[in-house]
Amino acid sequence: MIVEQQFFDHLATTAKPVQLVCNVDDLSAAAARRLVYPAYAQVKYDGVWCGVVRFGDEIIYFSRTGKRFYLDAATLNHTPGMFEEQVVYIGELVNSMLSLEELSGAVNPNRVALWDQATNEAMTSASVCYFHDYVPLGDFVQGVCTQSYAQRGEALCESLIGTGLKVIQNVPMDNLEQFEIWSQFRINDGHEGAVLKQIGASWVAGHKSFHTIKRVRQLHLDLKCIGVEYGKGKFAGLIAKLKFEYGGKPFFAGLGKGWTLERMQRETNAHVHGGVVGAIWHVSALQVSSQWVLRLPKTNERRIDKEQPDEKAW
Repeated sequence: MIVEQQFFDHLATTAKPVQLVCNVDDLSAAAARRLVYPAYAQVKYDGVWCGVVRFGDEIIYFSRTGKRFYLDAATLNHTPGMFEEQVVYIGELVNSMLSLEELSGAVNPNRVALWDQATNEAMTSASVCYFHDYVPLGDFVQGVCTQSYAQRGEALCESLIGTGLKVIQNVPMDNLEQFEIWSQFRINDGHEGAVLKQIGASWVAGHKSFHTIKRVRQLHLDLKCIGVEYGKGKFAGLIAKLKFEYGGKPFFAGLGKGWTLERMQRETNAHVHGGVVGAIWHVSALQVSSQWVLRLPKTNERRIDKEQPDEKAW
């Protein structure tokens, strides 16, 4: 039996304690060939990844990086009887009254200040956790659960029957094109996007490939490059990120779709001759915060048809 201290020791010493989600555009050709249909599509709610585990009468909430959230069961109206012990429940914490930025700040593991009255009211009245996975605690600590997603999903639903807790619905998809269309409808409905889960796939900590992929909304900007950052390891000496500025704030954007090793070499050579910095590039991101910080920015194609950067997203 895994005890609480053993669980947190595991989280503290494991770089990537949870399974990750790969963007469709970042899926390698080899990984794409491993996709099997039908697969399950789910709405991707615009919230914060949230792991839940029960030890006795205590319910613990933790982040994707394994740090304990500033959050308690009373806030979510959860009771110990709603959850099995020796199980990690995986979900998305959402709040209809707070922006994602505000919600992330409210539950930040490093938070020390108490919530103000408005935040407290929003958190206690409008916070909901939508669950989508169920991993036995021993498997979670070992980093591998060989049960298929179909088995884990069935166990999740059975576990939460009668609790009133939310389980994200599975919608069968017959191919990737169908999923792309379905995802766009979910984005049009106001959601962050959608995820596609392989029905027969195991759960693997740190895995970011074909097991679970996503299509999320994006905003687009054409911005002027003001610098570059080189890669490490096999990418040493090659451009790995481009630096831009938006809303008066400089930031680095990683390389998006289409940046093959050959293209990295070509653009690095172009940079030597002054062809990267100063040019306009198409930058995509999930969203922009109230502080003008772009979330998950990616560098895409060079815009040879433009000379001035955008002031607003398109």
